[in-house]
Amino acid sequence: MSIRNELLEQILFVTNGFVQSVTGFGVDNTDPKNPVIIEKQFFLSTTISTVTIGTDPNSPSFLTGMSIDSSSSGISAIDANGAVRNLSGREIPSMDGTISFQPNKAGGGTTTVHLWSERSADGVAWTQNAQSLRVLEIPNNGETFKTSISSVTAWANGDYLRFRLYSPSGGTIDFSSPTDTVLGGENIVGASVIWALSEH
Repeated sequence: MSIRNELLEQILFVTNGFVQSVTGFGVDNTDPKNPVIIEKQFFLSTTISTVTIGTDPNSPSFLTGMSIDSSSSGISAIDANGAVRNLSGREIPSMDGTISFQPNKAGGGTTTVHLWSERSADGVAWTQNAQSLRVLEIPNNGETFKTSISSVTAWANGDYLRFRLYSPSGGTIDFSSPTDTVLGGENIVGASVIWALSEH
C-alpha cells in the first residue's frame, strides 16, 4: 500500500459503508461504491470603501467596492455590484456564515436598513432569495458594528449571489470603514462590509 493510500485510510471516516468525511474535504456518496472526495468551498469578501445606501425600494443599492480575499476557494471575483459567482465546477449544497457592516448615520433619529439577497444564473436576470430579508435598526448618529447570519443552499455552478439594500427614511446613512490611530501614531482601519461563507 502506498503512503498516500495509508494517509487517506487514516483520515477517512466510514459509517454503515458510506464515507462520511475527509479532513478538510467533503465526500459525494451518490455512488456509495465510488465515493468522490470534493474540496469544501469558502469565501471572504470585504471592502473598506464607503457603501452609499439609497432610500428607494424600487431602486435599491448594492454592496459596491467588494473584493474576494485570496484565501477564498472556488468562488470567483466580484462585479461592480458586489456579486460573487460559484466556479467550483459543481453545485454547492449548503454554505453559511455571516455578513457584517459598520454603519455611519447622521441625524434623523432611529431608522432601519432593509437588506436581502438574490441570485442569478446569468448575471442579468435576478430572483430574490426566499426568507432572506433582514431589517437592521440604526440609531441616530449610530456607528455600532452589525452582524447578521448569511446562508445559501443549492448554489448551482456558475450562478451568482449578491445583496440589495435601502433605508426607508431618517437622515443620511452609509456603511463606512472605521479608522483609528494607535500605538503612538500607527493608523488602523476596519472593513465597512465583511461577507464570509463556508461549505459544510
